Amino acid sequence: MLNKQALITGANSGIGFESARGLLKLGYSVAITGRNSEKLMEAKSQLQSEFASSTIDTFVGDFASFKSTRVMADEIGSKYDAIDVLINNAGLILSERQESEDGYELTFQINHLSPFLLTLSLWDSIKAANHARVVNLSSMGHKMGGPLRFNDLQATKKYDGVAVYNRSKLCNIYFTRSLAQRCDPKKVVINAVHPGVVKTGFAQDGDTTGFWGMFFGLMPYIPFFLTPQQGARTSIHVASNDAAGNISGEYWSGSKVAKTARYAKDDCAAERLWQESLAMTGIDDPFQSAS
Repeated sequence: MLNKQALITGANSGIGFESARGLLKLGYSVAITGRNSEKLMEAKSQLQSEFASSTIDTFVGDFASFKSTRVMADEIGSKYDAIDVLINNAGLILSERQESEDGYELTFQINHLSPFLLTLSLWDSIKAANHARVVNLSSMGHKMGGPLRFNDLQATKKYDGVAVYNRSKLCNIYFTRSLAQRCDPKKVVINAVHPGVVKTGFAQDGDTTGFWGMFFGLMPYIPFFLTPQQGARTSIHVASNDAAGNISGEYWSGSKVAKTARYAKDDCAAERLWQESLAMTGIDDPFQSAS
């Protein structure tokens, strides 16, 4: 029996839920997070019915709020001395521009800033594990949004929901690269994954309208798209496979290291995003005093 703790954000349904199932099958203890306590408890009940002897915890936190994210991080950090696997799975796409209570464009905050904040807030627990792994869900969409627009990270000049989402997925890769460069891969490995085009409830809570609302509404009925279980395979592989544990700072698709867009390898841009993310979230850099 494994004695490893996994934490998966946005795991009350879809890819996150199936990632939890997959790791439970492998013997991990699992904690799932979400913004809706009722949905989280329903997900836990489903998982517990299948894995009655496994430990399954839930934590409520809303990535639209830095305060909520910090409170959740404190609760998680108090609960676990060590976190062996963190899968930053939560995300969204919007048709129209919205701002969080912190004043940031909502897709950018939920898909990048809050996972950044959560990960660094839990860093003591992550580095305390024996060869921990951080998995950031990105997307092949990062190849379609173009380079990051540092002069308009908040998308105030022009808002295209799909392009903003795609650039947030580029941020996930930049975060992965920057974090991996700061870590000893013998202690912590960090990778980004593309789950595939998956039939889930993604973007079906009224977040998208018009063409994209119709497209995402039809996704569960398109036969050649992946099921959530299939979409979770790469996350599970990168989180648990022995060979994958020797690779850090990469982008994976189909359980294999894959090519990124050329501009996704821009380490100067990745470092700039790191510094700006520190300023936006107000968190201290845990690597600042590292030699």
